[in-house]
Amino acid sequence: MNKCYIASPFFNKEQLDTVTEIEKALDNSGINYFSPRSEGVLIEMTDEERENKFKNIYNSNILHMEECNTMIAVIDDWDTGVCVEIGYYIKSAKAIFTYSANNYGLNVMVRQGVTSHNTKINNIITNIKQYIDCKSITIFDELTKKVT
Repeated sequence: MNKCYIASPFFNKEQLDTVTEIEKALDNSGINYFSPRSEGVLIEMTDEERENKFKNIYNSNILHMEECNTMIAVIDDWDTGVCVEIGYYIKSAKAIFTYSANNYGLNVMVRQGVTSHNTKINNIITNIKQYIDCKSITIFDELTKKVT
């Protein structure tokens, strides 16, 4: 089964809006996914709730990364959790589709492990569908001005 893991910060309104937009795009495209946001939004929790949920959230995220075969990673703000998730997927040799609404590029270590990098969510959705269908990915990367 094809399933996509969403690695994204969601610690402020802008970040929450981004991950919600990605979830809606995946819903509209029929792509199955797991969003760690579904485990609860930490900024909406009390200190005690956060402390009680940290281990469960970590274990759940690891479990879901294992069962998903693709990842959308939002690199805006270079959240340390997203960096760990990207590294985990690079080591697992799974497909990673990075996204930046702020036109961030990728350094050499991340770029070599990424399947596709774009600045438009609809392009990533197309990339994932092409990947699932075992087709070559031909989306134009707005940052490098190259076909990915």
